[in-house]
Amino acid sequence: MNKYKNITLREYIENSELIVINSHFKIRLSKELLKKYENNLYKTELDSLKKHIEKINALNIKYSANANPVFYLYIVPDSNFKELLNFSRSSICGGKPVISFDLDGFNSSYGLSSNMLENNTSSAIQETVNTIHELAHLVHSIFFLGVDRFICSF
Repeated sequence: MNKYKNITLREYIENSELIVINSHFKIRLSKELLKKYENNLYKTELDSLKKHIEKINALNIKYSANANPVFYLYIVPDSNFKELLNFSRSSICGGKPVISFDLDGFNSSYGLSSNMLENNTSSAIQETVNTIHELAHLVHSIFFLGVDRFICSF
């Protein structure tokens, strides 16, 4: 029986485990997925994600609402990622920015199916660009959630 069928992302997060990577990066995942984390199945991708977050933080962006928002990664089960992340594309894995339920973070968190962390070991430039692009959505969310605007630098 699928334990996560017919629940919302909020319900999933309320019952999730919290892993603090550092003061800038935290992860939420189910007890079942915590076992995969503890067995280092996500290590390569999480190390990469941590480095990308450090690159974004090195930009020294000034946040008015929160002195130092946290990047949250919500890892969800493969079998329910489309429902939990409201993912419309026909795919067996995926990730996207989703509403955040953690008050110390950005308005959005990065929702990701667990198999993206297990199977995605590419260090190709397009993978780096895509990940930083997704993280940039989180930064953008604290400034312009729901508004069609862009962050510009002159």
